[in-house]
Amino acid sequence: MKKLLLLLVFWLGWLTVSVGYVEAEENVLPKWTVMFYMCGSDLESRYGYASTNLMEIANSHDIATLYQEQAKKLGMDNGVPSRDVNVVLQTGGCSAWHNDEISEKTTDKQIRTDVLQRWHYDPYEETSTSQIRLKEELPLSSMSDPETLSDFIRWSAQEYPAEKYMLVLWDHGGGSRTGIFVDELFGGDILYLYELGQALKDSGILMEAVLFDACLMANLETACMIKDYANWMIASEEVVTGEGTAIGQWLMELCSRPEMDGRKLGRIICDTAQEKCAMLGDIQGGQLLTWSVIDLGKVGQTAECMEELFAATAAIYTQFPELVSFYMKQKNLAEKYGNAEDKMTDLYNIIILSPALHEKGIDLRNRALESLEDAVVYCVRGSGRVMARGLSFCFATDMTNEELDIYAKNCPSPHYLAVLDAITPWTAPDSLYDQVERLPDIDDMEAYDIVVEHRVGPDGTPVIALAGSDINVNRINCNYYRLDEETGNVILLGYVPTKELPTQDGQAQFTIDEPWKWPCVGDEFCCISLIEYVYGECLYEIPVQVDMNIWRFRCGYAKEKGYEIYGVWEGYNSSSNMFNRNVVSLASMAGQTYRLLYPILNTRTGLQGGDYEYSESQTITRVLPVESKPLPPGTYYIEYVVEDMFMRRIPMERVAVHWDGSILTLAEDAVWEGTETLRWK
Repeated sequence: MKKLLLLLVFWLGWLTVSVGYVEAEENVLPKWTVMFYMCGSDLESRYGYASTNLMEIANSHDIATLYQEQAKKLGMDNGVPSRDVNVVLQTGGCSAWHNDEISEKTTDKQIRTDVLQRWHYDPYEETSTSQIRLKEELPLSSMSDPETLSDFIRWSAQEYPAEKYMLVLWDHGGGSRTGIFVDELFGGDILYLYELGQALKDSGILMEAVLFDACLMANLETACMIKDYANWMIASEEVVTGEGTAIGQWLMELCSRPEMDGRKLGRIICDTAQEKCAMLGDIQGGQLLTWSVIDLGKVGQTAECMEELFAATAAIYTQFPELVSFYMKQKNLAEKYGNAEDKMTDLYNIIILSPALHEKGIDLRNRALESLEDAVVYCVRGSGRVMARGLSFCFATDMTNEELDIYAKNCPSPHYLAVLDAITPWTAPDSLYDQVERLPDIDDMEAYDIVVEHRVGPDGTPVIALAGSDINVNRINCNYYRLDEETGNVILLGYVPTKELPTQDGQAQFTIDEPWKWPCVGDEFCCISLIEYVYGECLYEIPVQVDMNIWRFRCGYAKEKGYEIYGVWEGYNSSSNMFNRNVVSLASMAGQTYRLLYPILNTRTGLQGGDYEYSESQTITRVLPVESKPLPPGTYYIEYVVEDMFMRRIPMERVAVHWDGSILTLAEDAVWEGTETLRWK
């Protein structure tokens, strides 16, 4: 009887412990909630990239779940996998979704455009039944509204609480100049960086990690804006291809190893992005790839060091103008990202080239470098972006006044804004000068003038010589035009670098290199425009029309290798002020026809008016050779463009030349003489 009572007590005690254990287990929070905030924009409506990523999410399963399914088929029972990761999504900002065309299994409902929708995905559900399931619909609002983002974060944390939270921001990115997202349904509404910071603050949720699956967002301005609301930031300095990160791969690793932190997850995201480019055969994407993991707890120190560097630069600006010119020219050797409009420059190069002429300056530069190295804990980069060190900074020296008004709210450095106020027509807010001193305007400082002399070279080509010092000149490039005798249009042949000629008087003299020869793609001359020139290597774009849409060939040039087309991209979108992330390889478009485009010059305004002439149709092949061939006889126009040390373009008057097939001469009515002083306006 005692044995029976003892056994009963033992059994009841075991049951109590077991029930208590189960209850305790039920009260344990999952390790992660991953929040995907997907503003589809034209990336989805035109190309279906968001739907492709949704399919990746819907096919990402915990590895233990996959083994469990196989074990059941074999009559084994290996237990139930722990459900440590929740995946939630919000969709909107797009005029058309294609998820039903990708896979019927992706979502349990078709994504709508007239409402905002919130979804949940369980990566531990059986693969035969798993779907991204609709949880809630809300009245339509802009995905670029800070409150829309804040509300989604709060809802995710309330409905799916976890130990750690991750926010994935998916769409276009505009870097420090603007921000992120382009909502198609609200007139291309953009979420500016300062609004992003406010949205994260208002959510009240500390993120373990924020992933920017968008272009150009690995910059100091963005990191500073979100540093108080997240521990880790994962982003790209350069453009992100339409396929984005390897979502399915890194999400599966997180579900299978939920004990990892944001730093470890960030490394996996960077590595798998590189692997994805390789597996897709995306040569251009692999070359331009830049992904990094940033410790947001360390970027504050980096920002403080940069503010000290810019304070020193501001002081030198007034005392030693020539030294600032030299620094700016050196800085222009740094690697740049996006398009010319974005002005994103690698931060490491900005620091290493800073004017450190005395012990204090050298110490400051070294501290800034060390703080950057502490902040960027990991980065990967492709062969075309070998100088990327994980964070960029915006050199906003030739932005419009409207752009600078926005950038001033994004920028963490008051001294840098004071410099921008001094060297541009923009006027900074008066409140800025409660923090820093006002600097003299550059227009009042003759030390920054550029004086040039018009000459005619020995081959008859009009050339320019620097009548004074070259300290204020970064580069001299040239717009080259051709008069179409049939249409009367003046069409742009390209924007190209010049070459320096030897002279007897010692003055630097520049001319367009072989203006009687020009690059051809296939059998047609192309319009080829310089994007970047670093250490003798050039990156160009060539506008083309494919399926009634304007694309651009990305073309590199090195003296020893000649021209090489890397791939095709859609370039800069002027309506959204965003760099388009739709970048594809030649192989993926092989077989399609294209026509080369030639922008028509509006001779009244001197600007390209948005109209084009077209070449004959040609076919895209896996390799498109580019060769220089003699131009046909006719009238051409040379327009030298002096790029000052702040990388601001100062175009000179166009001059007409005549090419008869063997000799190039000034046109009869051309005026090319005298000396002029150039100032940027």
